[in-house]
Amino acid sequence: MHIALFKALKSLNLSDDQATEVVKAFEEYLAVKIKEANAGVEAQLKAQTWVIASVGFILAAIGLAPAFLKLFS
Repeated sequence: MHIALFKALKSLNLSDDQATEVVKAFEEYLAVKIKEANAGVEAQLKAQTWVIASVGFILAAIGLAPAFLKLFS
């Protein structure tokens, strides 16, 4: 995509430096927009990870409970 954009800018008679700056600015803009769009997904993934870890911990505690009860009785 960057090469196509660069070529399009060059066809408008922009210098190499100007076309390169436009491509870099566009790339930075896209990176910010992608990060903003993914923020909600990242938060949801963190929440799901906590839930899965908590359930795993509870299941491990339940599984080990009989061994501890036998050990201390």
